[in-house]
Amino acid sequence: MIRFKPPVVHLCRLTTLVVSLWPALVFASLQSGLAHYEAGRYESAYLAFRHAAERGDHQAQLNIGVMYLKGQHVERDLVEGYAWMALSAQSAPLSENGTHEQVLSLLSGVQRRAAVARQRTLEKSFGDEALLQKMQPAFAEREPPNPHYAPVYTYPSQYPRSAALRGE
Repeated sequence: MIRFKPPVVHLCRLTTLVVSLWPALVFASLQSGLAHYEAGRYESAYLAFRHAAERGDHQAQLNIGVMYLKGQHVERDLVEGYAWMALSAQSAPLSENGTHEQVLSLLSGVQRRAAVARQRTLEKSFGDEALLQKMQPAFAEREPPNPHYAPVYTYPSQYPRSAALRGE
């Protein structure tokens, strides 16, 4: 007999899978970006870094900032470079490094205000808190009514007898 599994069960399993694989996928993008960067393929490096940076990899965010500072594949832009480097400073080791503060000290007053505003915009999309919120599953308050749904048979929940005998 086929038992119906509510969509919430599948959503929870999918969320668990995505969350468990997330670091590996981001790490692969960062490593790919580093390989492309070392080979001088800046367009491919930028795309790989951007992919990882948008998923919260602080090292990739720093690398994007450096590419903006140097004008590698992108137009040289100190404001955008600072914004990405400041975003990466959410990581304690990169914050202690202080590179983003050094870049900020090179900017004029107008550029500083623009850089801080841009960093806040990036943080709303790719900051640690924003990404944590995006990764949380969203559940509907109740399932939409389906007039064609009628369970064939509902089984009462039971604790596995073998586990109960073992005292678990």
